[in-house]
Amino acid sequence: MGDMTLLPVNRLRWYSLADFLYSECLMKICNPDTQETSNVEKIRFTALEKAVNAVEKGYKCNINSLVIDGAKQVWNICVKLQ
Repeated sequence: MGDMTLLPVNRLRWYSLADFLYSECLMKICNPDTQETSNVEKIRFTALEKAVNAVEKGYKCNINSLVIDGAKQVWNICVKLQ
């Protein structure tokens, strides 16, 4: 996504929320019981990447709730990684 410093704060917060929701949805479709281990790992790492992006964008627009929610999501994903 280019240089995030040029984006207005209003738009940046929506991008943060979108990344958070993307991450959350990926974790919901991830099912280790029915999916291959390599696919589960790819989904989780992609979800982790999106959650980290959400935190970065939330930090740049100075909205603490976006940072905290994204950080919780990062933690929850990391706990499931082996």
